[in-house]
This record gives sequence, C-alpha cells and structure tokens, in this order.
Amino acid sequence: MSVLDLCAAPGSKTCQLLEVVGGGLDNNVTLEPTGFIVANDADSKRAYMLVNQLRRMNSPAVFVTSCDGQFFPILDAKADKGTEREGMFDRVLCDVPC
Repeated sequence: MSVLDLCAAPGSKTCQLLEVVGGGLDNNVTLEPTGFIVANDADSKRAYMLVNQLRRMNSPAVFVTSCDGQFFPILDAKADKGTEREGMFDRVLCDVPC
C-alpha cells in the first residue's frame, strides 16, 4: 500500500500508518515493509519536527517532503501517459489545520 500524507506534522498519524505499511515485528523477527508513505508538510519547520519524530521509528518505508500540497508533483505509476489510472498512491490522508 502506498500512502500520501499531506499536512503530516507533527507525525502521530504518520507513525500509525507506518505501523500498517512499514512491516513490524512478528515473533521477534523484523518484517519487510509492504508499502511506503510520503509524509509532506508545507511548513519547513514543521517538516523538520516530523523528521525528528519519524527518526524514532527507524523505518525505510517513509520519506518526508516539504512542498505546498496544492502544487504537489504528480507522480505517475505507469510510463504511459493517458492511462485510466493516474498517480501512484493507493490512499491520501489530508488532515488540514483549521
């Protein structure tokens, strides 16, 4: 599963999502990640806090970006343009501040 988490800071929901897609422990054996999370926050200071929070999880299944969600780059999963399914994320979480 691939997840785009917009407005991700301070990171508590991102950490919960990471437990779902990032593998975990099964009988004290570390499992490989089954997906990835792109955690984005438009404010660079909040993104810095997010990095520090996610560093505790120590997972290769997450990376942090800092850009305005309105202008987030379109990432195509398929090489062919114009396919019926565009983008590469299975889910998008956008918990915008009031």
